[in-house]
Amino acid sequence: MSFWKNKKVLVTGGSGFVGSHVVKALVYNGASVTASVSRTKNDKKIKQNLGEILKKITVKNADLLSLSDCLEITQNQESIFNFAALDGVSLFKATHPSELFSTNAEITLTFLRAYLKTKIESFLLMRYIHI
Repeated sequence: MSFWKNKKVLVTGGSGFVGSHVVKALVYNGASVTASVSRTKNDKKIKQNLGEILKKITVKNADLLSLSDCLEITQNQESIFNFAALDGVSLFKATHPSELFSTNAEITLTFLRAYLKTKIESFLLMRYIHI
């Protein structure tokens, strides 16, 4: 039996490259997964990365810079896997490094605040920085 069987897990950035693979692995191991996606994320990208398991998960749109949104999507969760990040093509990364760093740091801090308020069992932070 899997450790994740019937665990309620929130995956932020759940439709991104890394997050979508984690969502799939958790679902295959029996977890009840909620994937948070940016309100600006288009449905085509979500379907492309999560298509075959969309019916097995809950997808919630959220602004991860908003503490109230973070508190709302963490309700009734047991674990958080935080893969959410502002990202972009190479040109954007090269011309906006401080915006990328500060936004991603703020997403992390906002989620840590929500985590501390909700007393969720575990919080995994994944951060990849490429400039």
